[in-house]
Amino acid sequence: MVQQPEVIAIGRVRKPHGIRGELVLSSMYADVLRPGLRLVIGDRQFELLSLREAPNGFLVRLKGVLNRSEAEVLSGLAVYVPASSLPQLPDGEFYWHEVIGLRVVAAGVELGRVVDILRTGAHDIYVVHSTDKREYFFPAVEEIVTQIDVQHGVMLVEPPEGLLDIDAL
Repeated sequence: MVQQPEVIAIGRVRKPHGIRGELVLSSMYADVLRPGLRLVIGDRQFELLSLREAPNGFLVRLKGVLNRSEAEVLSGLAVYVPASSLPQLPDGEFYWHEVIGLRVVAAGVELGRVVDILRTGAHDIYVVHSTDKREYFFPAVEEIVTQIDVQHGVMLVEPPEGLLDIDAL
């Protein structure tokens, strides 16, 4: 069983916005953000007072951040939330933090571990690094990723013909 973290990185403070302490926040977990949510930024906790979508992320107001100077101090820092605050996903859907780190197995052979996820227009791409320094890219589609078992820390894949022996070219 894979140990899940107590806090989850959901994004990053990009920069201050305006003079009243608003921040531009980029987040890969947009549906988690809601007023009242407790955020951990740096070594401090903040209550999310309000948010609205912007072209480059979200404009957010945090309790206790009242001016641009206070907002500038938070620029570039990661934003965390308690894992318990994440909403339950439907069956077959997973948060990125649940997938990153999974062992990837094809035909009974361990290929490596998921180290990153690339977001594309059509579907996510799982980036897998093997112990022998190979890198594989698996589209997050049912035809290739046949099972994700977060409890046991494994992802089963059926790679397309030729993907695994690409170094033979």
